[in-house]
Amino acid sequence: MSVKEDPRSGWHLYWWDATKDDGAYNYGEDGAGFVFVPGDAGDYPYIGIDSNFFVQTNIVGHRDPTTGAKTTRRYAFGNFVDANALAAGGLPQKLEVGKTVFGNVYAPIYDPNGVEFRSAVQPALHVTNDASAQVFLVGVLNDPNQSPHKTDVVIWTRSWIDGKLHTRTVPVQPSNDWVAAPQGADATVPKPAPLKFRNLNVFSATYRQGFIYFAFGDSMQSTNGLVEAMRVVRIPAFETTLNGLTDPAKGFIDRRLPAAKQDLHYGWPTLTSTAKGDMVFAYQRTSASSFPEVRYNVWSKDAAGPQPSHSLRTGQMPFVDTPDAKDGTVGDLDMINIAPDPDGKSVWIAHPFPFKPANPKTAFQNYQLAIGRVLA
Repeated sequence: MSVKEDPRSGWHLYWWDATKDDGAYNYGEDGAGFVFVPGDAGDYPYIGIDSNFFVQTNIVGHRDPTTGAKTTRRYAFGNFVDANALAAGGLPQKLEVGKTVFGNVYAPIYDPNGVEFRSAVQPALHVTNDASAQVFLVGVLNDPNQSPHKTDVVIWTRSWIDGKLHTRTVPVQPSNDWVAAPQGADATVPKPAPLKFRNLNVFSATYRQGFIYFAFGDSMQSTNGLVEAMRVVRIPAFETTLNGLTDPAKGFIDRRLPAAKQDLHYGWPTLTSTAKGDMVFAYQRTSASSFPEVRYNVWSKDAAGPQPSHSLRTGQMPFVDTPDAKDGTVGDLDMINIAPDPDGKSVWIAHPFPFKPANPKTAFQNYQLAIGRVLA
């Protein structure tokens, strides 16, 4: 954490465990069975902050260290850490949340049915100075036994009374199966592996002026079958009834984009808002005849839909990586984010794009970040 608002002022360095009872191979110590097992590791780390807490979440996955078998997800893990204490400095670098610094550890994070949540949980970035505001976490669940899949947004809030996470479920439109997204070929990569866009993962979330803003991946029917698509969601955070939470008159939005049928694929969406409620979302667009490209849209607060999209950075060739042995896709390129600028009028976008090295034949993991500021 930077010593002052200017990051050139220097940094306080802290770290804490990303798995429960990290390194302690002692089944039953906590009586819950969710203790460390050799091969456990954290993945998909996310951060959020409000007036009180620095919030960090990740998924705990497991890979058998003796066989190297494919990783399976065990549970979502979360830490709420006293933001003022971190900013003040003077703490040991190795922190034990709840012991050497005030906060809460949630391991595992449970879904509304009391089952370990095994997908990404995104803390909302709170753009507010209200010290009494709730901390919101967001995740997406679907029913794999249905097609299209019954889909729910899960919102967790931390109680100021008991420190526990409480859940609410918000039903949204059913989601479809993911499909591999092609990327344009070139002379050096005549048959590029398709992309996997990690549908249902929420890569960013923002709380602002009573609303929670976020996006996730989906797919939709196009002219030649399913293509990858985006879901843009805005939920009125403090409605107390389900009807209120999903009422467009209260500000609820659940829109699958793009609106037109076309053989283009859209993935890795991120979304935030400006101070006056204009939404900005960024994403990858790709097709069999075009390289992956970073694009963005602005959706003005009172508009019926988004404005036409704009290009932030065009890919120079396909993404090249080792394909997944199971499905032949490449998809671990999700180092993406979007965040509002303190000026309240603009947002910052960070998305990967494929660059072409001096010798394209040696291209491997050819990812660079496109970083841009959009004035909404």
